Amino acid sequence: MPQKKHHKIGLIVDSLSSGGAEKSAAILSVILEKSGYDVLIISVKPEITYNYSGKLIHLGAQNSSFKIIKQAQKILRFRKAVKNNPDRIWLDFRMRCRTLMEFAIHKLAYNNEKLVFTIHNYNIDYHIPKGEFFRKAYANQTITAVSKEIQQKLKHDKQLESVYLPNAIDFDFITEKANATSVNENYIIAIGRLNNDVKQFDVLIDTYHKSILKSHQIKLLILGEGEDKSVLQTQINQLGLIDFVELLGFKANPYPYIKHAKFLALTSRVEGLPMVILEALNLKTPVVAYNCPSGPSEMIAHNVNGVLVENQNTAQLIKTFNELILNPDKLNDLAKHSQDNLLPYTTKSHLKLWQELFKTYEY
Repeated sequence: MPQKKHHKIGLIVDSLSSGGAEKSAAILSVILEKSGYDVLIISVKPEITYNYSGKLIHLGAQNSSFKIIKQAQKILRFRKAVKNNPDRIWLDFRMRCRTLMEFAIHKLAYNNEKLVFTIHNYNIDYHIPKGEFFRKAYANQTITAVSKEIQQKLKHDKQLESVYLPNAIDFDFITEKANATSVNENYIIAIGRLNNDVKQFDVLIDTYHKSILKSHQIKLLILGEGEDKSVLQTQINQLGLIDFVELLGFKANPYPYIKHAKFLALTSRVEGLPMVILEALNLKTPVVAYNCPSGPSEMIAHNVNGVLVENQNTAQLIKTFNELILNPDKLNDLAKHSQDNLLPYTTKSHLKLWQELFKTYEY
């Protein structure tokens, strides 16, 4: 049990839905509450699809038709939520790239608060606003990085020190959910927000089209929602893949789909520490991933529990798809070793790292 002076933790999120940082915060809320912490979550948006623990405050709808007034309402509600819950260590999981809004939040809500800023994407500008004010502000606060590459990038690009604190997953929960049902198809899977600029599902569909998977009656299932859904469906139609590539939308329980896939494919341009890789490895599903910055190389041992493909090398990606389908023994070997490197990502390891960080706030 934590000491009383550490027991109040606040998590600040954009939502509790459809995002890696959001899922990480939801999982942490459960870990902390089970360990005796008083957990409060402030959510900017009301959407909830992830399991969480603790008291939840969401900022609600801003009713004005004027954008600037909406933003002002949001900031004032945010300030009230923080100031009405004093003596907490606040862990900020949000995207923080809107300079004026973040400036107002720092001035009105974050003055004299104990803060931890989490960085969940290799594109660190998503989480750190530009400008001298924020460079100094972040230099005086604790920053966590979910991958070692992000930690190095913070040091190199921003001259900011950070604490390496990777994501965690609840292995037992995922296994239980995966066993809830079966998926009786022959397929590979990909999961994420349907945003081609980042996740590159258009590249994945083209790779699938040029591989031998279709001729072997192996489908491609894509789980997720996003702004490029109609673009991807048009691509599927034009390539004549209607019967082979399916956009299944968001699934509250994606784990049976992951468990029964031949492998999971990740073709992102950039990541942080993609939790879907951890989830697949936990379910003994091999992963084929571009070795993009950052995360895949920290979780995947090449040709041991998955395959790392040279970043953005589509020819190599096609070749890898074909080789795995033609060599089921290799897929089986990868599956056997899928859980070898998961110890750093257990809830127990995760809690220990956070508790070490909380010790720095003793007074």
